[in-house]
Amino acid sequence: MKRMIIQPRGWPCAIRDCPPGFFVSGDALCFKTEYGAMETAGPTNVPGSEMRWTVGSQSDVYCSSGERFWGGATTKEEVEKLQVQPVAVEWSED
Repeated sequence: MKRMIIQPRGWPCAIRDCPPGFFVSGDALCFKTEYGAMETAGPTNVPGSEMRWTVGSQSDVYCSSGERFWGGATTKEEVEKLQVQPVAVEWSED
């Protein structure tokens, strides 16, 4: 039988300092990309096909359901300060 083993990778840290990859917040396994979250560039009152986007400075993080991770925070700035535990995922066979 295969088992997935999740182990700490380094010390707990703020999301902004967390390396890309998996992290744990509470009992949730989450994911941080190596890219910044997308932000609008320029006017937002234009049709969708004309809206311009850029890679922002905020972390691009997701919870296990695939939605943006907020971790109880109410602003993107608060999300950047949340403490999480980076983890490594390994497979083991019994």
